[in-house]
Amino acid sequence: MKHWIKYAIVAFICLICACKKDKDITIEKQNKKPYLTISKDDIILNKENLNSKSLKLTWTNAEFAKTGKADYLFCIESSKDKNTAKLSLTQKNTESIPYSKIKELLTNTLKLSSGDHTLKVYIIARQNENNIDLKSNVIDIKFIISPEENNTEESSDDNKKDTVDENNNTDNNKDSDENNNTDENNDGDKNKDDNVKERVEVKPTFNINTSDISISEENLNEEINFTWTNADFGLEAENRYYLNFICNELNSSASVTLSGKNEQSFSLAEIKKIAIEQLHINYDKIYTIDVNISSEPIIENNTENLKLVSDNKQITIKLIAKKIAIKPTFSIDKNIISISEDNLNENITINWTDADFGLKAENTYKLNLSSEENKSTYSIELSGKNTQSFTYEYLKKVAIEQLHINNDKEYSITVNVSAEPKIENNTEELKLVSDNKLITIIVISKKVAVKPTLNINPTNISIGDYNLDNNLVVNWTNADFGKETTINYSLNLSNSINNTRTSIDLTGNNTQNITYEELKKISLEQLKLKYNIFYTIEISITATSADNTEKLSSTSSTFSLIISKDKIAPKLTISNTTINLSNKEKYNSKSLIASWTNADLLTDDTYSYKLILENSTANKKISFDINGNSKSFSFEELNNIKTELGLIDGNNDINAYIYVNAINEPSNSTKSNKINITITLEKQTEIKVADIKGYNLVGNMFEGGELWNINYIDYQLFLDNVDSKEFIFIANFKENAEFKIVPEEDYKEWDHVIGMIDGQLTWEGGETNIKKISEAGYYKLIFTVAEGDISNYKLSVEKLTTAPKTYTAISIEGSALDNPVSLEKEQGLSHNWFKKNVTLKEGNLKFNLDNTILNLSNSFNYGKASKEAAEITIPAELAGNYNVYFNDIEGYYIFKKLN
Repeated sequence: MKHWIKYAIVAFICLICACKKDKDITIEKQNKKPYLTISKDDIILNKENLNSKSLKLTWTNAEFAKTGKADYLFCIESSKDKNTAKLSLTQKNTESIPYSKIKELLTNTLKLSSGDHTLKVYIIARQNENNIDLKSNVIDIKFIISPEENNTEESSDDNKKDTVDENNNTDNNKDSDENNNTDENNDGDKNKDDNVKERVEVKPTFNINTSDISISEENLNEEINFTWTNADFGLEAENRYYLNFICNELNSSASVTLSGKNEQSFSLAEIKKIAIEQLHINYDKIYTIDVNISSEPIIENNTENLKLVSDNKQITIKLIAKKIAIKPTFSIDKNIISISEDNLNENITINWTDADFGLKAENTYKLNLSSEENKSTYSIELSGKNTQSFTYEYLKKVAIEQLHINNDKEYSITVNVSAEPKIENNTEELKLVSDNKLITIIVISKKVAVKPTLNINPTNISIGDYNLDNNLVVNWTNADFGKETTINYSLNLSNSINNTRTSIDLTGNNTQNITYEELKKISLEQLKLKYNIFYTIEISITATSADNTEKLSSTSSTFSLIISKDKIAPKLTISNTTINLSNKEKYNSKSLIASWTNADLLTDDTYSYKLILENSTANKKISFDINGNSKSFSFEELNNIKTELGLIDGNNDINAYIYVNAINEPSNSTKSNKINITITLEKQTEIKVADIKGYNLVGNMFEGGELWNINYIDYQLFLDNVDSKEFIFIANFKENAEFKIVPEEDYKEWDHVIGMIDGQLTWEGGETNIKKISEAGYYKLIFTVAEGDISNYKLSVEKLTTAPKTYTAISIEGSALDNPVSLEKEQGLSHNWFKKNVTLKEGNLKFNLDNTILNLSNSFNYGKASKEAAEITIPAELAGNYNVYFNDIEGYYIFKKLN
């Protein structure tokens, strides 16, 4: 225990240290009390359980501000006289105390007699060396002490012995003895009565695992659980227990015999049955129910009507009725039914979904047909499982005999599906009916040629680029050539203005969708329609027999059609938007490439294109006639026209526009999008170089590495730029890291390094290690140098909240190198890289992090690389050999020139 507390205190102090920043923060540790839980609410102490049962204690450890050994005591306190019985606990965090020991504490220490006693229990955590007691939470427990049973036979024998001895006394004492015997007998009877009165009856207690019961059809299999303690009548007999429910609101009650051993579960289905049949509870209303446990001894002739009842507990019960009735839905695979002698074996199929009455009962379904014209109805009982087919022969019989349909005439028939539950005495006449559908039925009396009929929707069509996914819906009835043959259908379209016509093969089953995109293509290519003109299109359908010998055409109808379109301008793209005309080596032979998509001027003629460069500020414009869809400009061509655009050497850059004009005729043209381009003469970025004395770290701050080697200088501190006074170091530090800062000098001595005493940087040697990092993790050190004394220098430590990205390979590349150079990782670090003795020449230079390119800033030897930085060129005077250091977390770099 002592070691455990010691480790906990050390961990806590480390946590406090990790929260410090620029200066130390001291937090005083607080005492924390233990927390006690027990296994019982009421404890009955009688001869049956004194040696067989125990009270189980569990507790949390106390936490002391001062270190030291802690002992634990179990305490029972009498609220009347404030006496307390205490028992030392020998186990750790849990202990079981026998009932016999508990009775000894109550009777011997607290001097309690038989009966019910509600006492307070708690534990005390004690540090004797620090004289500290921490008291846990207090729990009230009812202790029931049963009376001791008297041995009546022994009492009787003793009385007899006393009587014999007294009879042997002299006659002179006889009267006195008789009187004495009489008194003693009276005392015996009195003691006997006293024993009867001291018999204590202990009523049962019980628990239920929920106080709110909500019952629906979905949770009838769930259970609630009752547990109870035994009642005690002071008799040598077992007891019978009953669970009782009382609803005062309905003046009703119910009782259930309990058969479990101190525990029994009831399903919600059983509770629902009790609630409905005995408590008379209605659905969808919350009732408050009193619940108790009663007990009777199992004895013959219970003339005293002995009964013990627990205290009431209240629960709420709600029965949820399934109210949502779901009507069936259905579909029919044909909406036009033409019945003839040739197709009586064909079928129609009905599919339907189940209705739901909220009852546990199957449903019966009927298909209902009605003819409003004939005022007739008929219902067919459906026997399939959500699907059923009927032959045309059966449907014809129903149509003629029940719906009174005449031959050779179309009838609109209303169809729906109804559902009724299979229950006895459906007094509510429960019924659910689907939505209606309309079908057309015609019974053909003889074999005659029947031409198809056609219907289209919509009849006014406007087609544009915005609605090409819309459809023209074509519906038709079957033709009949009066013989068994396959029939093919085609849709006929004609334009009387252009005297053009075309046909579309129909492949659907009495219905087909033609997209506006298909209709547009047919109209433009085959009917020769023009854009933005209204046309009236004649339309019909033709049925052709399989042998192509017979045709039947429907009656022609018309629909209006217009195909709308705006002129489509060409879309321009260019290879780059910034063109530098001072350094040809930076560009290939084609410095600018412009390309564009075709224009559409709503004519069939060919178009010509002009590419235009325009400087509106200087009122300069150059136009190029183009054949095709692209134009390339070489470096020389752009230099030749720069003056025409207004660019003069030494002047500022110019901003110009480039665009394309598509022309069909002088009055019919359209322009592309305009793209802004910058044409410039390159200006060399000024590169800053400074002679800066650097710093490096030494210490045990990393896993591995050179540790306390003062001559290992590769843990270099970085700068944002040569003008900065803040040196940066970012890395993954280990736990309880210690280090010092070593200045870059020709000599290395431990008395000339920077350490820290009481949060202040110092040049003093010895035990002055910097100890600002106690928890392992990624940290950023910011070391600020200043003029004057070391007391003006600062060191701050910031912990990174997220782990940085890890790279697999980092290199430097560019024209300043003969070949790309791969960097190596520093010892013990995963984000600091270096390379010794790298030869640089005049040219550009950049870092490559797993194909992510970072450019140097304009600070050469110290700086911070980024994607946003402009590419710089290292001048010839900076050529030479360098040691390169790089941090991939924020892009810091150092190029340290070698002598």
